[in-house]
Amino acid sequence: MTLPASGAIDLAAIRNEFKASSGAASMDEFYRSGTYVPPLTANAGIPISGAIQMDDFYSATISTDMDATYDASWISITNTDTGVTLEVHPDGAIVSSGYGDGGAVSSFSDTWVAASANPGAWYELYISVSSGNTPTGDSLNTWIALTSIRYYSLDIASGPDSKSCTLSVKIRHKYITSSEETTTVTLSCSSSK
Repeated sequence: MTLPASGAIDLAAIRNEFKASSGAASMDEFYRSGTYVPPLTANAGIPISGAIQMDDFYSATISTDMDATYDASWISITNTDTGVTLEVHPDGAIVSSGYGDGGAVSSFSDTWVAASANPGAWYELYISVSSGNTPTGDSLNTWIALTSIRYYSLDIASGPDSKSCTLSVKIRHKYITSSEETTTVTLSCSSSK
């Protein structure tokens, strides 16, 4: 959800958008980069200190955008000594990359926040394997800070000739854990040997 771009905004609407506790009742609790309001570009009008007013919150949001489902047709590599990597960046980018001795590489990129301004320090990532091979890289099955690029890779250079996995990807605000967003990513790579 996003706050309206014009018209009346009240403290209850701000509290609801940023999932603040019912006790949060003061405007100075809603500075950008404070406990509740992440530093997204959509929130650039909200000050980090000083005077703060209701209309500073026009179009402000806590929302992430992870509605897409990414599948093997977008994240698949087929050539020799290949692999595929899913990268989740602190600036909001989700990227796939392939590596190997050449050949066709299909890749994709998307963002999990619209017009982000490096919000990674405010968000956490949780990736689990729904099916298939277990990727190497950053921690699985635990919430980790998005303060750096997180990598999850399948590599077939040392065999077997093909690997794939389906991953459940979750992102949430580190203080407002009810703001969780989820999508599914399928990684696939195979050798032409």
